[in-house]
Amino acid sequence: MVVQAALITLANVALIPYQYFPHPNNEFTVMVFPDVLRNTPEHAFLVACSLVLFFLFVVPFNVCVIAAAWQAYAKRDDAAALARVLVMFKLFFGRWRARGWLELGRHAPAFARRGA
Repeated sequence: MVVQAALITLANVALIPYQYFPHPNNEFTVMVFPDVLRNTPEHAFLVACSLVLFFLFVVPFNVCVIAAAWQAYAKRDDAAALARVLVMFKLFFGRWRARGWLELGRHAPAFARRGA
């Protein structure tokens, strides 16, 4: 939960330079920073910072989530491998509670069986 909240916060911060407020004189300013006009050096700096934030944090997080889901799907028939994948990517598959993961380790074969 905390990881997803941090991702949402970072994504919102990365999108700040692209949210504009129109003015009657056909100028646009950044909504959060009303003194920064669109297409000025200050705005270019905000855009550069947002791109760095987006490509260093938001994109890698989403790639990790997709990789974790793919690994879990690929290992769904092998109980021990599935348990290792779920422990390795525990941040993406739910809340971390030591007791829950210990129970998963004990009952991994039953967890991996699908209608067998």
